[in-house]
Amino acid sequence: MCTSIIVAAELRYGCAKKGSDRLSERVEGILAEIPVLGFDVPGDVAYGMIRAELESKGLPIGYNDALIAAHARSLNAIIVTANIREFSRVSDLDVENWLA
Repeated sequence: MCTSIIVAAELRYGCAKKGSDRLSERVEGILAEIPVLGFDVPGDVAYGMIRAELESKGLPIGYNDALIAAHARSLNAIIVTANIREFSRVSDLDVENWLA
């Protein structure tokens, strides 16, 4: 199990926005226990293709979600999320909901 630097950034943003030291400590504790993978080539190529494809179909997703999808697809990784609806729009992407 690992996570994307984009997910880590989103989690840290949420903590900063909420202003909760307790939440920040929990998030940092979790992130310290798992590999946080940097975003690199070919993730940028996958991002451009995903965003263009979805926009051409009139089915855009959020920018950060598109980056997360691109990162996962470029690594042949599975995305674990409760947001199946949005990520399922991305072709050639394995998505699982462990909460369902």
